[in-house]
Amino acid sequence: STEIGAFGDAELAMLELIAAHVASAVRNAELHDLAKRRAQSATLLNEASRALTEVMVPDVLLGRILRLARDALQFTHCAILLKDGVTGDLIVRAAIRYGEIIGKRITAGQGISAEVVELGKPTLVPDVLRDDRYVPGVVGGRTEMVAPIIIDDEVIGTLDAESPSVAAYDEDDLELFAAFAIQAGTALRNARLLDRLEQRGARLSVIHRVSQA
Repeated sequence: STEIGAFGDAELAMLELIAAHVASAVRNAELHDLAKRRAQSATLLNEASRALTEVMVPDVLLGRILRLARDALQFTHCAILLKDGVTGDLIVRAAIRYGEIIGKRITAGQGISAEVVELGKPTLVPDVLRDDRYVPGVVGGRTEMVAPIIIDDEVIGTLDAESPSVAAYDEDDLELFAAFAIQAGTALRNARLLDRLEQRGARLSVIHRVSQA
């Protein structure tokens, strides 16, 4: 029995050694995958940054932002909601695969997006059916991810993504999504500045023509 016990101890030691090697290999694979995802994320953000500077008309830019988010981040449903400066309501200004939702208003203070606007922090809800804040967007929606769009330290709206699957996104997705929303805010800020300059230029041109008449 002693010999059998000794053999069992040796087997156990060998199994522990194998388990340690397997755990190390799994961890190395996870680190490699994480590094690869982060490198891909950096590439996507750089591509998005360049692409967003190409379109300067605000309304057109909103559609470009969503298409980039859909293609780069593989979202099935995404939308941009901008805050009404008077009422504080959030208004859907652009959307992909949400159906006839453009112009829909979410009353100020209601919904996950409203809280993101208030706190200025991205939020991931793995199962919206367990969250009382959820305002239905996608039919059968289960996961929602929302990131603030910020211009000059003011949250002007949100970038929103939904999925019909539970826990469709993770914290890495949220980090990339939030970074993308920052890029979107910068692009919108530049677009608005250019729009104001063009409007001012048009007014000055009219004034000049009138003064020369």
